[in-house]
Amino acid sequence: MMAYWLFCGSPWQDQLSYNDARQQHYAELRALGLSPEFHHSMRQTKTQVAAFGIELLFRLDSLASWIEAQESWIFWRKFRTKPAAWDRHDEGARRQTIYASLIAALPTVFDGISDRFIAEVIDDFRRWTKPQWVKILKMAARIAERGERPVTELDTWVWWRYPIFSRYHWSAGEVCRAAREKFGAIHDVIT
Repeated sequence: MMAYWLFCGSPWQDQLSYNDARQQHYAELRALGLSPEFHHSMRQTKTQVAAFGIELLFRLDSLASWIEAQESWIFWRKFRTKPAAWDRHDEGARRQTIYASLIAALPTVFDGISDRFIAEVIDDFRRWTKPQWVKILKMAARIAERGERPVTELDTWVWWRYPIFSRYHWSAGEVCRAAREKFGAIHDVIT
């Protein structure tokens, strides 16, 4: 209960980040006829306590899925054109791709990165062999040369609706129909 209040109701909620996730969570609650405010009465019957528990678990699941969507959105936007960054089976290739992307972005990235993160990355750099360094630097040069592909409105829409699609078991066909309704036939996909 305290964790939910901290993110959705405390005076510090805006300093915790996740504002986009919180707004999506509130929109989902309103669509279901629930208030974004969640209060617990000390005098409840057993039935009310059970209903309170079910609603709290739903709210926590909803909020957690929106926070996960926001975190994944950040990661996906950065690494969507680099398949090795998503390879669960080859951690070395994944880390090399991530570091190559970081090196490629060095001219613009230092303003938003903490000193601790930079120190951790530099410490990881010591682990690479010369052939691995050659591979990382070549990859960084290709990434910097290619630049980033802009994120489309459809990309954003699908990503931010994924928790809804997942939680309410939408089929691929339902997602495609909703995308066509929102964006028109220009974004037609095979169903």
